[in-house]
Amino acid sequence: MKVGEDKLKRGRVLQLYLAGVVGSLDDKEVISCLRDITVHISLEERQWTRDHVPVLKESVKLLCKTPERKADILQLYCQQMGHHKAPAIRQTVITIITGIIPQLNTQELLSKVIPYVSSLNTDTDRVVQTASIMAYASLITSSPDLSVINKVQSLLEPLCEETNNHNVKCDVVRALAAAIPAASADFRDTFALPHLAMIVEENAKNVNNKERREIAKFVFEGIRLFSGARGLEHELIIGVVLPLIKMLLNEADGFEPSYRSFLTQMFSEMEGLTKVAPPTQEETGRASGGFTNERLKRGLFNTFGKFNNNT
Repeated sequence: MKVGEDKLKRGRVLQLYLAGVVGSLDDKEVISCLRDITVHISLEERQWTRDHVPVLKESVKLLCKTPERKADILQLYCQQMGHHKAPAIRQTVITIITGIIPQLNTQELLSKVIPYVSSLNTDTDRVVQTASIMAYASLITSSPDLSVINKVQSLLEPLCEETNNHNVKCDVVRALAAAIPAASADFRDTFALPHLAMIVEENAKNVNNKERREIAKFVFEGIRLFSGARGLEHELIIGVVLPLIKMLLNEADGFEPSYRSFLTQMFSEMEGLTKVAPPTQEETGRASGGFTNERLKRGLFNTFGKFNNNT
């Protein structure tokens, strides 16, 4: 039997085993089995490999459909295994937790998941750290509860202002970009877009071309799905979106021609919504200023009634 076929068959058997056989056991036996199989897959023991992590995640999602069992699963992963000394196990756990976020209620998210996810933002393993920050996008798009969204925003805020860690900044940009298409208009307009603009402005000062273009690429990937969006306040388009596009045009020479073409078209669409004059060549040739943290809080955010001068 080929290795690939063996992995596929083992994955199918795993889901049937966990959802069928294990699902009929008592709660303690279920948790014990999950603990063991999580370790085996993470550490690639007993012919299991990390290729089986997605199957394990889907199996856990099925088990979480039983409310009583869901509490035990959260206890296992968030508290018992979530900070295991083996990075590979932490990687598996954060993957599983992110996968079941849509099935959790507000209390479970606030008391278990968010504290766990935030504790990994400074994890020594890069994969774990990235996964924890990306989990914020799932939290934002999966829960309509304002208490969850506000808590996530409070945790993202200092990460957005992180200036000394390029990797963290990339993760934050990717998380915000991933959240924009499915997030509420309020989160998009008062948090995601203004913070992306702030990050891009700071990014323009980076003398490292590779890092600067990496950030620009991630922001571009986030806002390109945003092209043609309707229902934006004119103040947001004028004060945030158009300057953001101008700053991204600054990096256009480092990408394929379609990058500049798309951004130019997007600018034209957005200006058409506000009747704003198109940018001059000088404007697109330099970064647009004014997106300091203080201005974000006292100026742009104040426009939408989210912050006051005491922020």
